Amino acid sequence: MSCIGVLFAIESWQTEMLKKCKNDEELVEYIQEEIEEEWDEDWLCETDKAWDAIHRCFADGELDLFGGKPPLNAVIFGGEILNTQPDYYVSLKSNKLVKEIAKEIKDISKDISKDDLRNLYYKISDSYQVDISEEDFEYTWEWFENVKDFYVKVAKSNRDVIFTVDQ
Repeated sequence: MSCIGVLFAIESWQTEMLKKCKNDEELVEYIQEEIEEEWDEDWLCETDKAWDAIHRCFADGELDLFGGKPPLNAVIFGGEILNTQPDYYVSLKSNKLVKEIAKEIKDISKDISKDDLRNLYYKISDSYQVDISEEDFEYTWEWFENVKDFYVKVAKSNRDVIFTVDQ
């Protein structure tokens, strides 16, 4: 159980291929054999295990797929959930949603300081599997900075974004 999350910026034809998958098995196979296998570093953003805390910061402290306020609640999950398997999650963000997230993230980088994110982090619920600590916050912040840069970059393209994580 690795729980390593990755954001992939994908072309519209890849989005169509994902939506044509007949079941979860076919969807996961397509992602693993086509998108992950390519591992296009220009168009992906690893989140390690920090995706969990990042999502909770914008989802009212919970690991609720749609908790929190749009569009930041879709930085990790949100958007359109493409599968129903509980051991491999795939959420899709349209390019329109990517642009909304990027706009808000730009505002975060100007208006919400590291201390503001820290305040959100310390509101994470007891269901979080890691001890809330300054060390874990620093880890979360470091990965979040990569996520911010990724969304700003992808918003300048016509790509959609998928977030994948296996449990």
